[in-house]
Amino acid sequence: MSNAAEAGMGITLQDIAGKPGIAFLSTPYTRYEAGLDPAARVAGQAAAALIGMGIHVYSPIAHGHAIAKAGRLDPTDAEMWMRNDRAIFAMSAWLVVVRIRGYDRSLGVGSEIAAALEMGKPIIYVSPAEIGLDKALGP
Repeated sequence: MSNAAEAGMGITLQDIAGKPGIAFLSTPYTRYEAGLDPAARVAGQAAAALIGMGIHVYSPIAHGHAIAKAGRLDPTDAEMWMRNDRAIFAMSAWLVVVRIRGYDRSLGVGSEIAAALEMGKPIIYVSPAEIGLDKALGP
């Protein structure tokens, strides 16, 4: 976690619940140790947890994985997916980073954190347990 993010963004999921903005959900994908399908499943579970808390959320992994399968697109074409996700990221109010195993080695998560810092978007780091996911998913 970046000191800049820690120092300047002390908000929580409870602070954004019920607010009108969109939370962009950041989770690892291509480097997730269990594979792409489990990565998408965990991202979907995390998104569902946030929705259950009253948070409007977009998960590029849960969203893109299903589309890639349905449309026979390359799920690992980072450039294509980043192009698609940039517009939604620009509209999002917050970045929510779920600290599941591999998040700190994920190029996508790293680039989303860098973009959020550059754009001044608040970053909320959460553990899997905070949103009801299996503690074993944590780093």
